[in-house]
Amino acid sequence: MWIRPDNTLLLVEPDSFIRRCLVSALQQAGYRVLQAGDGPEALHLVRQNPRIRLVISEVILPSAPATGFLRELRRLRRDLPVLFTSGIHPRRLTQPLPGRDILNKPFSPDALVERVGRQLRGQVPVASKLKAPPVRSYEPGSPQPK
Repeated sequence: MWIRPDNTLLLVEPDSFIRRCLVSALQQAGYRVLQAGDGPEALHLVRQNPRIRLVISEVILPSAPATGFLRELRRLRRDLPVLFTSGIHPRRLTQPLPGRDILNKPFSPDALVERVGRQLRGQVPVASKLKAPPVRSYEPGSPQPK
């Protein structure tokens, strides 16, 4: 598969196994993927690669919180969209990321590719779509909804 350079993404993920899996899924979808394990490495790649169209970043980075990384990223490229990933539910995050798109782990490769496509088309989900579905309880013996 030929990958166009204008399909360049930057993936920032500290876990090398997860990073390899995500890179593979994105490359199979036709994206060129640059990868970093932390914020400073990612910022270096942003400085060196003006063709990056989207940053996909874990919220919890080893070198600095995502808010610090985002602040520095905005100094370099104000226009660059960011898709955050996290195993922590958005309502439980201690770092304020208001109005940011967060893809909760675990997610499927298809969900990642779909969300990346939406981000690149400028179709970021609104905050209300990021909320967890309501938890329903059922009485023992009652029929479960389909």
